Amino acid sequence: MKEFATGLKRVFLTSPKGELNGLITQTTVLKYLSQHNRELGDVVKLKLSELDLGEKHVITIKDSDKAIDAFKVMASKQISSLVIVDNSGVAVGHVSARDLKGIKAQFYQFNKLFDPVLDLVKIVRNAEDLNAHVPVFTCRKEDSFHDLLNRMALPRLHKIYLTDDQLHPLSVITVKDVIEVALTK
Repeated sequence: MKEFATGLKRVFLTSPKGELNGLITQTTVLKYLSQHNRELGDVVKLKLSELDLGEKHVITIKDSDKAIDAFKVMASKQISSLVIVDNSGVAVGHVSARDLKGIKAQFYQFNKLFDPVLDLVKIVRNAEDLNAHVPVFTCRKEDSFHDLLNRMALPRLHKIYLTDDQLHPLSVITVKDVIEVALTK
């Protein structure tokens, strides 16, 4: 399990004959930790404010910025997603490299890359109402490590944003960060 805390994403399980028997991923480990959190001891009771979790420099993009600019930022920073914020810096959604897969090959959809990023995300994720909420998964400093485990494990999140009470992003917490805390505290 230590390897998952260093960033390893998946491990293939093979038989003695070299046949593929299964796969263990970071999210599989996260789900296991969530289901067996009592075995982790007192760390599950700690507030997130007591733990040094996540990347403190959160890279954001404004909801009105062009979608293509979001993908340019991801490529240049070598990251897989950005939190989308409104004019006051409140998290209103997120965009990931996976959203590029949702763009249809027809020319009209590629033009959507020049639309506001939040509009593109809503289209790609099939939100009929462009005023509909695009979920951004967050947690707060007063949440416990137990809360964090459950919030990430159920929808199989790869990352979650730690925010203040007004939903301003403070840090990005990844599955790797969670596994590392579970193993070291």
